[in-house]
Amino acid sequence: MKSIITILNIYLLAFASTQTAQAQTKEKTIVWIKEKLGQYVKGIDKESIRVSPCEISWVETETEENVYLYYGAPPAKYCSFDPSKAGKWSVEENGQISAESAVVKYADYNMLSGEIEEEEFTELNFFSIELSKEDLAADMAKALNHLATFCEE
Repeated sequence: MKSIITILNIYLLAFASTQTAQAQTKEKTIVWIKEKLGQYVKGIDKESIRVSPCEISWVETETEENVYLYYGAPPAKYCSFDPSKAGKWSVEENGQISAESAVVKYADYNMLSGEIEEEEFTELNFFSIELSKEDLAADMAKALNHLATFCEE
């Protein structure tokens, strides 16, 4: 009888340890989000990506060829949002990462001066990523929800 209880306890401990998922640290989550944004947001300027628990931002340049001629620098948009003010992040069709509220802000950005050209932002409740990897959008939504828990504003 004692050996059966011992075996049962070992089995339960082994099962419990496999069911315990280790949460990613804040730092690992930030690195993962920054890496995936750099790889999968079309036209993103990788050097411009900033990720923290209370703000994520980047600059997107126009990537379509022959959209129009420009002098000096391509047209660009500045994107910024606070993941903690979005409510719950979820996945929509076509690689859209959606928030419950309109927190994703876009404005025209001057690549030459490095400044936002508009005072008013266009506010949306989503941003898009390329769907070259299955489950990437779902993983990004989970990472944004997790990162938001670290915001201390």
